Amino acid sequence: EMCIRDSLTGLFNRSYHMRELATLLKANHHNKEPVAVIAIDIDHFKHVNDVHGHAFGDLALQVLASAVNTFSDEVKIISRTGGEEFEVVVDQLDEPAVLALADRIRLVISNVDLGENRHLTASLGIALSHVGEALVSLRQRADAAAYKAKNTGRNRVCAAD
Repeated sequence: EMCIRDSLTGLFNRSYHMRELATLLKANHHNKEPVAVIAIDIDHFKHVNDVHGHAFGDLALQVLASAVNTFSDEVKIISRTGGEEFEVVVDQLDEPAVLALADRIRLVISNVDLGENRHLTASLGIALSHVGEALVSLRQRADAAAYKAKNTGRNRVCAAD
């Protein structure tokens, strides 16, 4: 059986994520229902690793993954797609509902106490698929929205243009 889990966080890994997202996009394209991607990027993570060490960084990723995973009943896929990057995929929600969900995820992340009252925040970007949109394009738009969240002050959610 192919490994579908990220060894550090226990979330789905990138390759499984891409496969499942492609399948979901194809299915929803027929129903003309959008699929939404929520890109999650932990703020200042390089600084966390530099200051506290990689063992603490790994622990932080595990704790945050666990916090995000509390939403598993409400979403289709939760994956670790990069070093400090996660993606959540939902369907059957409109943009206001996806924004509200993303903001709840943001709040849960910011409330995680990593010991000695240390907290991390995340910048989140959301994108809802257009009919027939390619997976790469959808993910790029979600990433661009997360980047916009970082550039406008971090610890916030932005929607794709």
